[in-house]
Amino acid sequence: MLSCLKNPHSKDTRQSLLTFQAVTTSDSSQSTVGEIGAWVFNQDSIRRALVEMIIIDELPFRFVEGIGFRRFIAVACPRFIVPSRWTISRDILVVYEEERLKLKAFLRETSHRVSITTDSWTSIQRINYMVVTAHFIDSEWTLHKKTIAFVPVTSHEGEYLAKAIKTCLLEWGLRNVFSLTVDNTSSNGTAMGFLKKKIVSWGTSTVKAKYIHMRCIAHILNLVVQDGLKECGSSVKKVREVIRYVRNSPARLKKFRDLANLLGIEQMSSLCLDVPIGWNSTYLMLQSALTYQKVVESCEESDSSFKSDLGDFVPDFMDWDSVGSLVQLLKCFYDMIVRISGSLYVTANTFFTEISDLYCLLNGMVEAGGALFDDYFVPASSSVPTSSVSAAVGSASSMSFVSVGRPQHLLKSQIKKQGGKKKTELDIYLSEAIVEEENSFDILRWWKINDERFPILSKLARDVLAIPISTVASESAFSTSGRVLDPFRSSLTPKIVEALVCTQDWLRLPNTPLCIEENLEELERFEKELVDGGSGRNFGPTLATIPFMWQ
Repeated sequence: MLSCLKNPHSKDTRQSLLTFQAVTTSDSSQSTVGEIGAWVFNQDSIRRALVEMIIIDELPFRFVEGIGFRRFIAVACPRFIVPSRWTISRDILVVYEEERLKLKAFLRETSHRVSITTDSWTSIQRINYMVVTAHFIDSEWTLHKKTIAFVPVTSHEGEYLAKAIKTCLLEWGLRNVFSLTVDNTSSNGTAMGFLKKKIVSWGTSTVKAKYIHMRCIAHILNLVVQDGLKECGSSVKKVREVIRYVRNSPARLKKFRDLANLLGIEQMSSLCLDVPIGWNSTYLMLQSALTYQKVVESCEESDSSFKSDLGDFVPDFMDWDSVGSLVQLLKCFYDMIVRISGSLYVTANTFFTEISDLYCLLNGMVEAGGALFDDYFVPASSSVPTSSVSAAVGSASSMSFVSVGRPQHLLKSQIKKQGGKKKTELDIYLSEAIVEEENSFDILRWWKINDERFPILSKLARDVLAIPISTVASESAFSTSGRVLDPFRSSLTPKIVEALVCTQDWLRLPNTPLCIEENLEELERFEKELVDGGSGRNFGPTLATIPFMWQ
């Protein structure tokens, strides 16, 4: 009976089963492809796949003990013995150690410098965690981001944080560190001073850790915007109170949407509340509120209770004008944050141009709003006044007429002497035509093609381009940890939390981007279903339910 091929309890089927297996591709945007292969039942392989599914999809351990899952397994693979939650917990640690050893071996083979980002987070257990993320470019000019530590810390003092980072680097054998990106807290400044001494003492830094301390650009811009929001807080508060009033009742929300349909306003965005400490959520709230400005004004005229309930918090024309200007301003910052927070492409080469462009935009807005002449004359070729650009050009051109005396002749003589010398690799690189940065331009691909032409510069470029200019890569781990440590799994130990967070980062596809833009379409759909369902309570989500990477 055991040799019968149709016996479901047969231990030896003598031949493999044909199956159509999906082939995993590095590009998640491509359609799923597959190939014909042979399948043989293997308890260990299925159990390993089950453990990886729980890690990647952030499922609770008790998932394997659910009645629905066990019924599914009984139909899909009756011979598979479903492990208990305790077995799954042990298997997760085994997978973590296996993947950790693979990553350590890969890093050991990579002789290039790494750049580090780090940040801290407080869990629902009131435990402070520190995440450490390594960034490097391999010999094939591929950018890598790996979460190498997610450990509890008992103190936020600079020296303690530095020792925790040092311990992590030594455990992973990462002595050749090029930079470390952190936010602007005073404790991080102290930590950087301590780490710099340690890295120099290791003797692995050829530049004596001169560029070790990198400040997170997203955190700096956040501080700038937070200060700016204080200047127009009253108008923002009025809009926020109107949205809170409308969303407070499903009946009011339905009445508001019916009025929007009557006025012919397309509901392209959700009427969402913000998190006051997160300026990006305030921008999204104000942006969506401007779409419904006419609806709010109509409510004020047609609904007597609207004005009586809100009182002084009904926005007037000047408030809407202020909000419109603020949205235009915040959009510059928001778009820039989205661009510099990418994880699939390098950002170190965009830092200077991003800051310069932002300066020109802000300077143009200031000049456009401060000169009476601009109200009468608007250049047809450009929406941004060019006075700032012309002023800069004028100041630069005037420098050529300034007499600098004898040092100028010394400089000329030095240039003449260098003209007869053989051009260095750097001279050749700087003398070439500038490459236009189109949307399809890939700077890593360019260096991969020109690696042999510039052997020294390519080494420098590989280290510099791997520097992340923000800590968003580290902060993205907090979104994962926030889901791992939810109110229903608050008893997990720090060791299993680190295993879940790090292993998920190592197992998922390498080209999965960080999600830093809020999915307002999902909120809109959820809210519409809530209103159409006629519920008596408002359970609609707000932007407070979404993690923000750069608060």
